[in-house]
Amino acid sequence: VQRHSLPIGLARRDLMACAQTGSGKTGGFLFPVLHQMLSEMDASPDEFLPPRGGRGAEPRCLILAPTRELATQILRETQRFAQQSHVNPVVVYGGAEIRTQIAQLERGCSLLVATPGRLCDLIERGKVSLARVRFLVLDEADRMLDMGFEPQIKTVIEQMPATKQTLFFTATWPKEVKSMAAQYLSQGGRVVQIAIGGNDNKLVANKNISQEVREINGSAKPAALGELLDEKQKDAKCKVMVFCNTKIDCERQSQARRHQGHGAVAIHGDKDQWERERALQQFSTGQAPVMFCTDVAARGLHVEDVSLVVNYDMPQGDGVEDYVHRIGRTGRAGKAGAAITFWDAKKDSKTARPLVTIMKDAGQEVPAFLEEASYRGGGDTRRSRWGGSGGKGGGKG
Repeated sequence: VQRHSLPIGLARRDLMACAQTGSGKTGGFLFPVLHQMLSEMDASPDEFLPPRGGRGAEPRCLILAPTRELATQILRETQRFAQQSHVNPVVVYGGAEIRTQIAQLERGCSLLVATPGRLCDLIERGKVSLARVRFLVLDEADRMLDMGFEPQIKTVIEQMPATKQTLFFTATWPKEVKSMAAQYLSQGGRVVQIAIGGNDNKLVANKNISQEVREINGSAKPAALGELLDEKQKDAKCKVMVFCNTKIDCERQSQARRHQGHGAVAIHGDKDQWERERALQQFSTGQAPVMFCTDVAARGLHVEDVSLVVNYDMPQGDGVEDYVHRIGRTGRAGKAGAAITFWDAKKDSKTARPLVTIMKDAGQEVPAFLEEASYRGGGDTRRSRWGGSGGKGGGKG
């Protein structure tokens, strides 16, 4: 995506970009924004001094993200790219002490990364002014809509200059996202739309990821997972992310793994921010090579060299859309990755048809039981040792 977004961003044109997970979207907006900010700082350094007299922070760039995990990830990337420069990045999000964030803002903030809810709170308190924003980035715009942030996004954008440059990034392109993009992007012929990885109206999985689906019914999942992790972790460098649909399962399975003497951590919505950050740090460094997650960690996070993603549960609700984002934690930056999904015929039959489509579009072999289920809308098939089906592409591995 950077091949297309960098020249568009540097030309000060608005951008709508739909790209698959792991395609380098963060660099795609950070590079052009930081380049232009640094050029402006060299030309007019006084314009970027911290506000005086108790005024709120006046960032020149605002990056909106749906979750605190993604916002924190973007901050780290910004700090890495902008080190030893005069760019002062700050991140604000809900669930953290607001007084600490206000103190950081008062020390100076030229680039602000924020979740919509916390940003609106700070604006109401007079701690942030958007009157001088020149660059607006909406990252994972589809996810922000899914989470109900459209009213907050509207409030935020209405307070910005009409002359700002807007970079709009999304992994999927449903009607709601198109409508929001049409409403907030420039209508003066300055908008460029790009789609990377397939049809911009179609959900596409990263083709660098090998996808395997195993039919495993609920009660057999713990044993199947234990055997899979034991096999994969014969390689000491193997990092595995395991996704569960519930916080209870996430915590229960991570504890079970630790009780067996293996390094494992969990990240979900009941964890405090410091617990999440510690878990991510332990996983990133390999101290805990297995991380159990709910969908709070499924989008936007980038951990180097995740070897395998395991869907302990097939995602419900948004189904295959969440599936694509989950498996997108591996196979990033052009590297190969692998994903194994435990598919329960009794619970997951509604996902069969769209899952088959996702796999075929990515050039993956579809197991026979899943193909059959897609024709009839689900149901039990032949039994395997894990209470499900075997066969190439869906067997014991």
